[in-house]
Amino acid sequence: MIYSPPRQANFFMIFSHGNGCDIGTMDTFMKILSDELNTHILIFEYPSYGLCQGSVDINKTTVNNHAERAYSFVHETLHWPTDKILMYGHSIGTGPACHIASTKPIGGLILQSPYTSIQNVITGLIGFPGYLFGNSYWNNLETMKYINCPTLFIHGERDGLIPSEHSKTLYNSLGHIENKQIILLPDDDHNSISYTMSSSCVKSFLKQFFPPSNQLLPEINIDPEFRVPPETIQTSSSIFSYNPFTSLFNLSTVSINATQSVYNSMFSNQYNNQ
Repeated sequence: MIYSPPRQANFFMIFSHGNGCDIGTMDTFMKILSDELNTHILIFEYPSYGLCQGSVDINKTTVNNHAERAYSFVHETLHWPTDKILMYGHSIGTGPACHIASTKPIGGLILQSPYTSIQNVITGLIGFPGYLFGNSYWNNLETMKYINCPTLFIHGERDGLIPSEHSKTLYNSLGHIENKQIILLPDDDHNSISYTMSSSCVKSFLKQFFPPSNQLLPEINIDPEFRVPPETIQTSSSIFSYNPFTSLFNLSTVSINATQSVYNSMFSNQYNNQ
């Protein structure tokens, strides 16, 4: 799905959405971002989400592949210059966004409510050692060492799902980058950051690190069908539905407590049997 402002765009943003939505539910936010930031936006879908149904399993590799195809379309098909390409990842979507930023040349990276690693999120939620779930999930902290573009972190300080310490750790790991910014919102949690607040944060970031340019950018001619938002048809699929830890970002307090109890019991029995 592609969005364009009513005037000549200054950037082309590739957006990786969070776990509990699809490109249909993101329509309002994409319109706000496109208009407020004066940017084209391509929001791509994950396997088994929304309209993207099929036999492809959903995992880090397949989602990263979709992100790479989105990047290839913007840069190689539309011939958009790399220094004017922005990656924006939200929550689980910060994984594929960091993947692109660490492997492809881009102009800037925006991470809203990011995590250091999925393993650390698991440990923080249930106290269960995240490494026991393997290393097949995104590790943004490891990826940071390969990122060299201006980077913005946006995080709510009341976020109980992915605490703001994750953003602080990621920000501090970018010691090799001068053009970085972290915005901590004291009254927001994981899902309460408003569209207008997100847009305002990004607008300030772009103004600070991307001075006005007279660079001639290509005209974008897209078939109208790619500008018509789909109906909201988010399925019950979760990005972790094919993995041992199902629906990580949809865990309830009850399920967290139950898993914690099983974990404590398991290790207690192991200790008593020694």
